[in-house]
Amino acid sequence: MDKPVKISVHVNEDEWLAFKNYVLSKYGCLWKYLGEELSKAIKLYLSQVADAHTRK
Repeated sequence: MDKPVKISVHVNEDEWLAFKNYVLSKYGCLWKYLGEELSKAIKLYLSQVADAHTRK
């Protein structure tokens, strides 16, 4: 497992609440899973951006 890093960012409130609600509905709590799901979302985004970028 990669070493986790602590981050601090500003995001749109509505999107953040929707993301937290998604994690809460999937796992029943936010502890531990919020960071894991955020990491998955970042990896998914990067894979899609990299794929789109290389198709140009």
